[in-house]
Amino acid sequence: MLHEFVILPEVFDESAFQKDPTLGVKLLELLKGILANGTLTDVHPASGARVITPQRVRRLPQNIRKDVESYLKLIRDQGCIMAEYLTLGSPPPADDDGLEEAILRSCAATGFDGIVVSLDVIPEERRDNLRWVKLAKLLESEPWKASRRRTQALSQNRGEYGRLLPSVLRHAAEVVLIDPYLSCEQDKCWNLLKLIEEIILARPGSSRASTITIHAEALYDDPERMRREASPWKGKLEQLVRSELYIKRCVVNFWRQRDGSDRKMHDRYIMTERAGIIVPNGLECYSSGGNTTVWALMEPDDRKRVLAEYRDNGQPFKLVYTLTVPDSP
Repeated sequence: MLHEFVILPEVFDESAFQKDPTLGVKLLELLKGILANGTLTDVHPASGARVITPQRVRRLPQNIRKDVESYLKLIRDQGCIMAEYLTLGSPPPADDDGLEEAILRSCAATGFDGIVVSLDVIPEERRDNLRWVKLAKLLESEPWKASRRRTQALSQNRGEYGRLLPSVLRHAAEVVLIDPYLSCEQDKCWNLLKLIEEIILARPGSSRASTITIHAEALYDDPERMRREASPWKGKLEQLVRSELYIKRCVVNFWRQRDGSDRKMHDRYIMTERAGIIVPNGLECYSSGGNTTVWALMEPDDRKRVLAEYRDNGQPFKLVYTLTVPDSP
């Protein structure tokens, strides 16, 4: 559903496009796909070296250069270029070959969906368990075909969620869970929160802590009563923020249907600043088994619209009570 690719520096070598003019079409298809449901990971700027730079883009043939620049701008604007995990250390590589080798060392530990190369033949010494994608064969490659799916059938259990959520949460600074029926006193809900914690703890090379924000239904239209009702949440969530290096804050907002409104809080979602997943059967996460459901990736505009409904005290719901762990100073 959400997939992550790395482009090696040699992809921007004009000579490869001169040998095979179809590479330009394939590069544009790659960028379109990233915009739809993917991310590009680049080197962290602190390393002093980057892959996707204006200088490299200017190496591309003139007939595709403007389109590539336009797509890269859209990708950046939507937050689809991540500069988190390819930390090269010091000193930075002296040339493209050194940068490429440093990236591959990081890729071996991170497990991306595909490493895009323009080489027609990958040297034998570099054929390891990395997922190579030759640009010339992009459209028929298995990593690319798998990445085109925007829906995924799964069972509602830890194993299935643990297979899909790492790619969704890999770069998330905030994880948003929307489900009116979430309750920390039910194992099927607490399992999901613990799994999210485990995924964040396991993110390679990340030094950025995340916030978990939950939007659930308020049983009562009384802030003081909801404060008492939320006390079990406080004890549970304190377990998640015991190390603020990984989860720095948990927030639970309790909402009610507004008087006179026919809009009920019903739809369920998992969201980050990059992606939104429609979870029609709820966020229950069983140890094993569970109902079969289908998750679907949201369009960016729909994700922004839904998030806007749960900001401050906006329409169409009424915010009754907010619990923050740890308490705000």
